[in-house]
Amino acid sequence: MTEQDKTAEAWAELLAQPYSVENQSKIAKLLNPGKDAWEQVATEEHFENGLTMLCAVRLKIIDKPMTLARTYATAVLSKICLTATSIEALYRNHEAGTLPTLDHSSIAILCRTIIEAGIMYWYLTEEVSEEEWKFRLQVLKIHDAAARVRFWKPLMPDEVDKERAALKQLREELKALPPLERYAEQAQNKLAGGQTVYVDGMRAVVRAMNIDEEYYDGIYNYLSAQAHASPISYFRDSDDPATQVVWSRGFSQYCLHHARQMILRVALRQIKLSGLEKEFDADELGRCRKLIGPELEASEKLQLKKT
Repeated sequence: MTEQDKTAEAWAELLAQPYSVENQSKIAKLLNPGKDAWEQVATEEHFENGLTMLCAVRLKIIDKPMTLARTYATAVLSKICLTATSIEALYRNHEAGTLPTLDHSSIAILCRTIIEAGIMYWYLTEEVSEEEWKFRLQVLKIHDAAARVRFWKPLMPDEVDKERAALKQLREELKALPPLERYAEQAQNKLAGGQTVYVDGMRAVVRAMNIDEEYYDGIYNYLSAQAHASPISYFRDSDDPATQVVWSRGFSQYCLHHARQMILRVALRQIKLSGLEKEFDADELGRCRKLIGPELEASEKLQLKKT
């Protein structure tokens, strides 16, 4: 029997066993012989390490005085921690036997939430002028008020008039803000209509983060398919339980990997913004920067150009 055959046999044996993070780590070691110990760890463990770091960052900043923008950003950071904890509970409860199957679809949806939240966090922590921040904040307020109008209209009509009045006032205030003048009429209408969250679009933030747009489109759309139950999320599910189990585990790890990347981006950015480098293990920070360092460095250069 060749080494390749032995590896395939050992892999099949591990996959036939009940799911556990320990077994996932054994598979990682099996598939990455001779590589750095960092690469011989289950994706689940990498994900949990990233979550631990982000939660530690949150605890260090949560009670410190900060600007309104940073307050909102911290709320989003906390949301990422909570969402990641829910993801961890899904696969750990499956490991413990309290969940009969690995809910890969929910893991994908929650990982997508982390990616979106990470982009919003980045947007809220961008260094912009006071005038620009007031403009961005007004657009966020309008989006919030317009959403409330749509929400209350069919459910509690009596509440709608209050929200409409608030929305009208916010729109009037937006007209007086100088940054609005840089947009064409159609864009101004969207900003005033509550259709816009990011003043220059989410893609502008993705570019500022130096995330490849094709990569972003691919991962975002693939994970979104699980939320919308579009055909790609179930058309090619296997009738063979064994094959489906293998795919479910692999897909979950795929989602966890990309969510972990965003978690590390947010953690490293907050550590830098808050000057917390000395409060974390230097080697650990170095490993994290090695994973996404070039992208972070490039995004910081873009930020310097903008300011």
